[in-house]
Amino acid sequence: MKSKFGHISAFLIIASLIISGCTTDMDIRNDNNPDMKRVLVTPQDIEGLISGSFRLYWFAVTHYYPSNTLSALGDVKSTSFG
Repeated sequence: MKSKFGHISAFLIIASLIISGCTTDMDIRNDNNPDMKRVLVTPQDIEGLISGSFRLYWFAVTHYYPSNTLSALGDVKSTSFG
């Protein structure tokens, strides 16, 4: 039969290892989130940003919720069921 001391000491050892691994003064550079000075260096970078943004806007407007309603209001599509 094991004693409670064995379980408590194992828990304290594991807890101390976990807590000692946590620190708040780490200085880690995040290369996945660069600033604008490093991203928009060449004209091709700016063109890619604009074209990607416009593609997302166009897809959202033409393929999601407001597209059918706005098209019907602008008499682009007929809505005989409405």
